[in-house]
Amino acid sequence: IRKDPKFKPDRKLYFDYGTLGLDSRIEDYQQKLNKILLAHGFIDDSNFKVFRAEGAEHSLASWRARLSLPLQFLFNPGR
Repeated sequence: IRKDPKFKPDRKLYFDYGTLGLDSRIEDYQQKLNKILLAHGFIDDSNFKVFRAEGAEHSLASWRARLSLPLQFLFNPGR
């Protein structure tokens, strides 16, 4: 993994995907991205978070059902 000095853990990132339909193809790519983030100093569940929504699909209804998760992670001042 090539390190880019401009890419550093000075922000919070949230990733969310389901396990059904189109989202079922995301897991392998997410694992690769996690490795890149960790190599650049990001800390899982601190400045990046991944939520795998078991049994969920790529739809507005699915996202709406779990909207509180990214909002809490990204905007909770105590985190």
